[in-house]
Amino acid sequence: MSLITFTSTPRFSPMANLLSLIARVLWTPANKSNNEDESRDRRDFLLEMMELHPCSFQSELDFQNMMHVYPSRF
Repeated sequence: MSLITFTSTPRFSPMANLLSLIARVLWTPANKSNNEDESRDRRDFLLEMMELHPCSFQSELDFQNMMHVYPSRF
């Protein structure tokens, strides 16, 4: 029997499926602490940038780009 089915998708062994299921059950997402001080700092940073450069932030895309430039702030 072939490892590739008629639809050209690979067939995984039952052991691989079992390991995948176990990995999903055991995986825990990283808890990112988001306290009030950090939220306040992020908000103040955004407000400061908007105040210093009002013409630079005209849409949501501008804010997304800023998040890429300053990743440590978000």
